[in-house]
Amino acid sequence: MPIYTFACESGHAFDRYLKLAEYDVPQTCECGKAAQRRICPTMIAVDIPAYQSPIDGRWINSRAQRQEDLKRNGCVEYEPSMKEHAAVARAREDAALDAKVDDTVEAAIHAMPARKREQLIAEIDSGVDVEYTRV
Repeated sequence: MPIYTFACESGHAFDRYLKLAEYDVPQTCECGKAAQRRICPTMIAVDIPAYQSPIDGRWINSRAQRQEDLKRNGCVEYEPSMKEHAAVARAREDAALDAKVDDTVEAAIHAMPARKREQLIAEIDSGVDVEYTRV
């Protein structure tokens, strides 16, 4: 069913869905005055301009080809929330890696001979500051 735009003498504009059989039926506004049909431009979605796929070099000429290119190369459309999700995932991975490093250090300390472990504890207690950096 097509949609038509009307306007009355008072300047009220409104849209109405009408069957094709009702095309010539006079329409009235909510204010009670007769309305005239107005001609309005329709929205036309233009397909995307052609570009070369940055992944495999094929030419992309339409939205359908873009979707196919993304699917073929295992990609998805970018959404702004993806940046936040990536930051959260990166922080989670960093925390897991830090925990593994801490576990490895603890295991190495416990695997030391008792004499070396006592020496390490004495050095730390005397104020030696130990800091490790992940590269």
